[in-house]
Amino acid sequence: MEENQQIIDLEKKIEGLKAIKNNDMSASFKEAVQTQEIIEILEIQLAELRNTVNNPNQKGRSIHLISEDGSETITVTVTSGNPDPSKNIFSDLSPIGIRLLKSKKGDKVVFRDKTYFIL
Repeated sequence: MEENQQIIDLEKKIEGLKAIKNNDMSASFKEAVQTQEIIEILEIQLAELRNTVNNPNQKGRSIHLISEDGSETITVTVTSGNPDPSKNIFSDLSPIGIRLLKSKKGDKVVFRDKTYFIL
């Protein structure tokens, strides 16, 4: 139950920050960029928390990918727990796990013979 409340709280924070960002025309560019960075961090935390709720026995970091042409998005989990490649769950010691953990937003990665960008 606690995780569900955390999800609700994060969703409210994100929506509040988006409203401030969109409605505050007097904010400087730097403040707008900082607000966007906070929103992105909270959205990542929200996705990881949702992953924890949906997969309670699987702890790890969720990494979101979008195909080069924008037609497909997938979530890959990198974990120190039990990997399951059929569910896009990889060990943090595997080559793909290491590569994904070292990647940052916007980086290009090849996954299962297809090019993706890190979201």
